[in-house]
Amino acid sequence: MSDYKIGRYLKIERKNRNLTQKEFLQGVLSVSQYSRIESEEQDIKVSDFIRILLLNKINFTQFFNRYLDDSDMLDSNKSLEKIAQLFYNGDLSQINKMKSLVKDDKLLTLETKVIVAILEGNIKDLDENVKEEISNELNKKDDWTRNKEFLQLFSSSMQIFSIERLNIYMKKILREYKDTISKESYEVQRRIASVCINYLGRAYNSTDTVVDDIIIFLKNLSENPDLLMYKMLRLYFVYLRQNNQEKMNDILSLLREVGYSQFIRNLPKKL
Repeated sequence: MSDYKIGRYLKIERKNRNLTQKEFLQGVLSVSQYSRIESEEQDIKVSDFIRILLLNKINFTQFFNRYLDDSDMLDSNKSLEKIAQLFYNGDLSQINKMKSLVKDDKLLTLETKVIVAILEGNIKDLDENVKEEISNELNKKDDWTRNKEFLQLFSSSMQIFSIERLNIYMKKILREYKDTISKESYEVQRRIASVCINYLGRAYNSTDTVVDDIIIFLKNLSENPDLLMYKMLRLYFVYLRQNNQEKMNDILSLLREVGYSQFIRNLPKKL
């Protein structure tokens, strides 16, 4: 099939039935392959699509009538991007407005709650139920390391997890991408690199971490010019751990000069 968005619609059907990806697939595809389809990164064969619908007793006519005309449907990808940009801008007012727009999307709702708490400086007082929900979502997901919504939720909510818990999650990402990261699409590399940089910012001065492993891992990003920012930030954390203030200042000055003054405010400046 030529429309990658079909994965989004299949995901809705699966969630409406409270099924894991494995249960929903019933052996038609591997979970790792199907996860890319739900994430709209890979197409699905017509034969596989039909088998999945038949096995789950999904009415063909209702499926297409309900989802293929999605002009009124919230575009979750755009919402993900908008939330990330608002977080970067520190725009608490607009983030609060986004709550009503994403109320039917559990993951985006959880993410906005975390971001609001961070921007308000109340992350330590975040409702324990929200923390538990996020942990549960990550733990029950078949292959969250391949899902853009889960990765962004994890990246945004790192402050609520202990270093020990973060290490567990980051080790899973390393296992998934260690040998393939340079061969992944730009979007996947960017997404994973962003998670890694956030982890470095959270764990750079802690003991018993996978910080060194992440720094080595980021060196393997492809030579795509669009990934230059992440390569620079990797070097920044290398120099930070070496306490090389001169090199750190060089990078900070360059980032400031090209318009990232807002971003560098959140970078750690010393061990």
